[in-house]
Amino acid sequence: MIQEWLQVEGLRLWLQAQNDSRGAGKAPFLSPQSWPPPLPPAQSEIMKVVNLKQAILQAWKERWSDYQWAINMKKFFPKGATWDILNLADALLEQAMIGPSPNPLILSYLKYAISSQMVSYSSVLTAISKFDDFSRDLCVQALLDIMDMFCDRLSCHGKAEECIGLCRALLSALHW
Repeated sequence: MIQEWLQVEGLRLWLQAQNDSRGAGKAPFLSPQSWPPPLPPAQSEIMKVVNLKQAILQAWKERWSDYQWAINMKKFFPKGATWDILNLADALLEQAMIGPSPNPLILSYLKYAISSQMVSYSSVLTAISKFDDFSRDLCVQALLDIMDMFCDRLSCHGKAEECIGLCRALLSALHW
């Protein structure tokens, strides 16, 4: 469903851009090489983020299990989708923390994403440190539980940038 929407929306945006560049009233010429239409990077990233939130809400509405959620997310966002660039941890926490208590189903998606290494520890710590409504005790407790889930496994064996990012995330979590 989301993939179909992406294709239709992509075609609509491409046709609109073609009409704008050639003048109103002219029908765009579709050559075989011009489909699928390339979107500008900023526009395609915005669409991915919007669709990421829509996919999370669809999963919640249909009560997908965490395993089913991960499989479907990888179908919706195939190869090349970097979950940290799309801010998956931010999107999940934003949706989970709506209301007086955290949404346990969406939190289970985040926990699965952490345990299956779909998201990095640094992106999760950064997302947690953005939460600032400390009057909601249950939400704060859930965030502390998430940090407790992986605090004994924190390490960085990647590039220097990744290690520095983890250090920055740890500092922001410490400040939080």
